[in-house]
Amino acid sequence: MFANIFRRGNRLFAASSILILLTAAAHTAGHFSPLPADAKLMAVIEAMTGYQLDLGLGMRPSILSVQESLSLTMSLLLLFLGVQNLATLYWAGDSPRLVRGLAVINLLCMALLSALYLFYQIPPPLICFSLIALLLLLALILADKREG
Repeated sequence: MFANIFRRGNRLFAASSILILLTAAAHTAGHFSPLPADAKLMAVIEAMTGYQLDLGLGMRPSILSVQESLSLTMSLLLLFLGVQNLATLYWAGDSPRLVRGLAVINLLCMALLSALYLFYQIPPPLICFSLIALLLLLALILADKREG
């Protein structure tokens, strides 16, 4: 049934897509997990809740609510990328140009996310995005060698 997704030549791209979905699941689970009872962490959360941005039109979200919105946006972005990749492999897996183009777009997204998390020094997503980028790069290199 899923022969197009895991056919020879698409396996590394499919593996990176599954890793994207697993990263989205872990990111979402981390977002909804309860915070540990730590006095320093609670002080940071209180400070983030107290500081509000004035966005006009009566909108004054706290930094904490902005961070939570961005966290869920990241989960949705990763979910979209992973599902889009697997759907493309399923329905257009025989088109190497389309798969290669999508792999390049994914590689650019993962490189940007890796740079972002490297800048903020947050190791778990940095490791995940770097591994996914490596798989995508290998998928592109091996696809070019196979066609050449």
